[in-house]
Amino acid sequence: MKKFNLKRTIKLSALVIIGIFILAYVVNCSIYYNNRIEVFEVEGVIDTFEMAENLTELGYDSNVKGIILKVNSPGGGVYASKELEKAVEKVNKKKPIVCIIEEYGASGAYYAASAASYIYAYENSAVLAIGVLAVWVDYSGYNEEKGIAYWVWKSSDKKDMGAPWRPPTEEEKEMLQSQIDLIFEEFIQTVAENRGMDVETVRNNADGMVYLARDATVLGYIDDIGSFKDALEKTKELSKVNKYILTYQEDTSWDILKKSLIKGFDF
Repeated sequence: MKKFNLKRTIKLSALVIIGIFILAYVVNCSIYYNNRIEVFEVEGVIDTFEMAENLTELGYDSNVKGIILKVNSPGGGVYASKELEKAVEKVNKKKPIVCIIEEYGASGAYYAASAASYIYAYENSAVLAIGVLAVWVDYSGYNEEKGIAYWVWKSSDKKDMGAPWRPPTEEEKEMLQSQIDLIFEEFIQTVAENRGMDVETVRNNADGMVYLARDATVLGYIDDIGSFKDALEKTKELSKVNKYILTYQEDTSWDILKKSLIKGFDF
């Protein structure tokens, strides 16, 4: 019968404990790595389709369980804003998107945010400004005064519509106003549908005016006054994740791995 070796037993036990700890740590790191809440920033003027494309990609990333839409934008181009709203709506069907409006989230930015699951804003954030604007700059009077003449060859009367060397014709004014009215109506209909509001109620508030978030909350356009922390808590609740890492668009794969390795110690 072999003699009991206490030292050897202690060493083996220590190795087993270390092995179990390493295995648990690796599993924990993996859980954090595969459970991310992404902060998606809508910053400045919305004038490209890149925001919509990047957000759509997050919709296909199975490791991203929820998204915080961090908005600080006055709006932007009609079609860029429309594409972003479509992306928010599409991705929100796959995973929760919670919006936090910081300094301002107006016009096209609010249009896009309206498709989120939940909207927070700071009390004095500038929001709404539901409306559509088009501008035609006419320098013809100045040009005439300075003796500047334009010679224009065009294939049709409307080919230079919007050109700064002439004013719009009455027909063009009516045409442009008709287009603005159509886009405006779509804006109203979309916000009403996204927010579950009566269309006429939205129409009554769609005067292009900026509202403070505290007033917009009473009217139903904002769900609650809150902060980024509140948006994070709501995203955790809706995505049903307890262990997660917070990631940003600029994070590289190495950044995400480092965050997972650090959080892996949190058992």
